[in-house]
Amino acid sequence: MVSDEQRGRSPLELLDSSDSGACLILYLYPLGLNGRREMAARARTASSQQALVVDPAVFGWVAARSPRSFRATQRVTLPWTAYNPYTPFVAGLVPPEIFYGRQEEIAAVTDPLGALFLYGGRQLGKSALLRKVQASFPGTPGHKAIYVDLKARGVGEAEPAERIWAVLEDELKRAGVLSESADSGHTPDAMLDRVERWLEESHDRRVLVLADEADAFLTADSKAVRGRGGDATFSNVLRLKGLMDRTDRRFKIVFAGLHQVQRFSHLSNVPLTHGGPDVLISTLKPAEAQRLVVEPMAAFGYRFERPELVWRVLAATNYQACLVQIFCERLVATLRGKSLASAKWPITVTDEDVRSVTGSAQVHRHIAERLRITINLEDRYRVLALVIALRSQEDRYRGGYDADELLRAAKERWREGFSSLTASDVRIYLDEMVGLGLLIQLADARLYAVRSPNVVSMLGTREDLELELRQTEFDLPYDYNPRFSRRFVGPDREGIARYSPLTEHQLHQVTAPGVAAVCLTRAHGPALVKGAVKSYSTARGLEFREAAPGAVPQSLTKDAEGRPFLILADVRGRGAAEAADWAQALHAHTSLPEGGVPHRTAVLLVDPAELGEKDDLITCVVRPERWTADSLRAWPECPFDTPDKRRRVIELTGGWPHLLERTVHRITREGSTLEAALEDALYFIGQRDFAHGHLERVGIDTALTEVLTEWSQYVEPGEGCAYADIAAVTGMRIEEVGSLVGRLLEHGVLDDGPEGCSLDRITFRALQVLSESS
Repeated sequence: MVSDEQRGRSPLELLDSSDSGACLILYLYPLGLNGRREMAARARTASSQQALVVDPAVFGWVAARSPRSFRATQRVTLPWTAYNPYTPFVAGLVPPEIFYGRQEEIAAVTDPLGALFLYGGRQLGKSALLRKVQASFPGTPGHKAIYVDLKARGVGEAEPAERIWAVLEDELKRAGVLSESADSGHTPDAMLDRVERWLEESHDRRVLVLADEADAFLTADSKAVRGRGGDATFSNVLRLKGLMDRTDRRFKIVFAGLHQVQRFSHLSNVPLTHGGPDVLISTLKPAEAQRLVVEPMAAFGYRFERPELVWRVLAATNYQACLVQIFCERLVATLRGKSLASAKWPITVTDEDVRSVTGSAQVHRHIAERLRITINLEDRYRVLALVIALRSQEDRYRGGYDADELLRAAKERWREGFSSLTASDVRIYLDEMVGLGLLIQLADARLYAVRSPNVVSMLGTREDLELELRQTEFDLPYDYNPRFSRRFVGPDREGIARYSPLTEHQLHQVTAPGVAAVCLTRAHGPALVKGAVKSYSTARGLEFREAAPGAVPQSLTKDAEGRPFLILADVRGRGAAEAADWAQALHAHTSLPEGGVPHRTAVLLVDPAELGEKDDLITCVVRPERWTADSLRAWPECPFDTPDKRRRVIELTGGWPHLLERTVHRITREGSTLEAALEDALYFIGQRDFAHGHLERVGIDTALTEVLTEWSQYVEPGEGCAYADIAAVTGMRIEEVGSLVGRLLEHGVLDDGPEGCSLDRITFRALQVLSESS
């Protein structure tokens, strides 16, 4: 509350940097129109904090028109702020004020007899809808809604399909369906019995499980498992269906995902195919899309000059909610850049305003990249989409194309990808592309066409499409490979999604019985290694124990008799002798005596210099690997979704996780275009501070820096060298070069290629930057 009149100052100037949340200022003096204009101008400066300012005029208007209505208060205060209502880069966490439409879909999800499968392309709003249901469903007493991202939990990929029970148990406890003290040992039947008992306590109770990103889980669960009655498929889904049947669907699970969920929903052997009609999340209905454009703009004081301007926005965005938000977020930013000296509220959105955003290269890139996320989901989709786009341009969008015609054309462009398919197979792909919002089916159901000419224009010109089809290295669908796959560990302090520095295969190695050593530097992320090992081991029933600084091995094994456990000790920086002592002590505790516990594991984190010759007591040694073009294929959310894009980002970032994951975050969460994010990364790694920090993190000292700088001055980035070449430019003997190469491999800064070994590109660039500035 501000009780003193602020002459010549805006009430916003009273806020400090800590007032970064939702702020409301009660200002006891009337501002007047000029005062509001000045306040709005102040709000639009980069240094200003934001707040709703309520003065006597606002008090009086709300009291007279809409007493006790905070929404009415917002309508007359928001136009004088610099908030932007559109949030296109929140990945499913859409604010409720910006969620429009989908009422039929929500009803189908929440109806006990409604849909059990929900599918659609990326960025079309599946997760946003599930989050909306999660927030609204518990509004009825006794109703519990649980949202789980199965892919983020690794269920069906890094973890077996059976892992779903542990995930569900944790979430059911969090929701209050199961008590925290109860322990079913993740036994499915025991857990389901407890859920059933909870439901029986009141007929008004319901549990709705919203299983997002379920493609991999359904694929894994569809594989035959041998049981007492022979081979069985969908064993976990069958258990869930049993609980649904026993409770008259007061317990219900909905599986959401991409094309795999769509495929499973149509298979007769899936136990849930006899539920309600599947829900397709595609583009918004025209009326819903129109509201998404008009109503938030109106709430912030903007009114379109003519209705057709709204339809022009929708034509440019293909009625897709995410694309509408991208366009309107830029439109609001453009309007905020105008002078307020003579502005009248509501501010009119003109033809020129819409045209300036439509012609924006940045907006076009954003929209095209978002559309590509779905098209590049699988390269067969991509080739079919490009073929149809080219034919549509040639025919001036006069008709559609049948599966036989498209199969012949696709084979000409990518024989390997389509040689084994029939027209019936291609028809399935085309139906899925209709479901993903890329195509439409014409009145003659055999014919398919692009949804609108704007979709084709987003893909590129005819020359662009021809070049893409001729020059692209297309990939067959990716199959899960534990040697490439990495599990999600969690967000860091900046909110950047961080992944395990160890692959699933490496985690399997280090958690096997015995003593394992992980040889790493600070650049590999020791905290992330710890998080990944803990996640992997606890999912397999191992009690995780981490050594505190100064701890001794004996204290970690106390009270562990009869239980499987994993001990992790970070002995980096303590010297080779202490690392060897830990290995010897832990070996005694992980050796299996007669009739001993079934699984005892110890993991040591060591510096490269501390390991020396492999100790016989250490069962395996692993070194974290940088991201590669191959391993990026195991990261579906990665926007670098084609071979050429993957190679490009790996060349620029060297595959170092902290750089690559930061670059992906810039695109997926901060709204950067792919090109802008790469340019930002290029600038970042060219800074002297970064170069110094990188060499410190990878453990390269001053003496080694001098040798490597000498080497780097004679070669190009990524250029491989034989030992003799390295010896020639550094003046070292061949045996010394061998020792140098071994040391660099241990530090993770060397790449091996057909022409020999080369410094990784980030280390090479860091040496260049420091030598140029010295």
